Amino acid sequence: MKSRHLLGLTGCLFFLLGVVTGQDVDPDSNWFKEVRGVDDSYSRFDLARYTLKDVGVAKQRYVRIEQQAAEGEWEGVYTTHVGIGTAELRWRSTQGFVFHQVYHTLAALDYGGVTEGVETVRLTSKRSGRRQRSPLFADALVKAKVGKKHYLVPLSRLKDFAERAVGREVSHMEEWHYWWKIDEGDLTVAGPPVLPARYAHLVVPPIQATILRVGRRQVVPSSSTTNEVNYDDIYISVTLAGGNAKGLRPGMDLFVPDLGEWVEIMKVRKFDSLGRIRRDFSLDGQEECWDSEEGTGNPFPCKTITKGLVAFTRPDDSF
Repeated sequence: MKSRHLLGLTGCLFFLLGVVTGQDVDPDSNWFKEVRGVDDSYSRFDLARYTLKDVGVAKQRYVRIEQQAAEGEWEGVYTTHVGIGTAELRWRSTQGFVFHQVYHTLAALDYGGVTEGVETVRLTSKRSGRRQRSPLFADALVKAKVGKKHYLVPLSRLKDFAERAVGREVSHMEEWHYWWKIDEGDLTVAGPPVLPARYAHLVVPPIQATILRVGRRQVVPSSSTTNEVNYDDIYISVTLAGGNAKGLRPGMDLFVPDLGEWVEIMKVRKFDSLGRIRRDFSLDGQEECWDSEEGTGNPFPCKTITKGLVAFTRPDDSF
């Protein structure tokens, strides 16, 4: 009986060892098939970036995270802006985290432990091999909210986050700026961010400015224009009562509620700024307006731009 019991324990040990080393993962399989049961060749393994053992361990951790209900308001599944592809971070304080990025393959994979505090979440990677560290692992992730939306922000990007939360940014989105909960993607962002007390000094208000003058309307020809479709750009210049003394900088975009359009700041002086509103031509040759920055987004009928209209910074729809 003892020898039979010992053989049983040995069998269990070898089974668990197979799980831990990733031997239960088919190298010709793919990540989404393993963890979601959805066969997706775009998440196929790239074992030059991680090992099959890493895939196996990450899969087991992924399953444990999914089996445990989230506790508190911060645990969950998050995503972030990446240059190409998609990224996902899912975590529980007791089960750790799993991170993946997919672009034609499972381009990046990591997993490890989580230390959650009142103000921050810190991720400790347990993946094998050497890797280039990103703010995801190098920094503590600070808990932040804008309206009802939850964000995890690398400490080194917190000042930038506070500016983006009220539309004061001047650069396009980069990788690893911050994480937000996937299931909150449709929530409206409103008001200044709420940060832990020690970082409250980074919170800044949106900037508001009034249109002082409406300048000339300039049509910029496009080489794509044909007899049937006019792809020329229309730029209408405006002068705003607000300059660098108010915090305006070239590259900022201000929303004009009465127009439903955005002003792109081109030049800033001390007390005023020069901006432009982009429009183009509809299929019937009429001036057409757009609801996102720099004349992009969805089209709608234009209104008349007049002196006295108020413009203010606000986060774009991708925030």
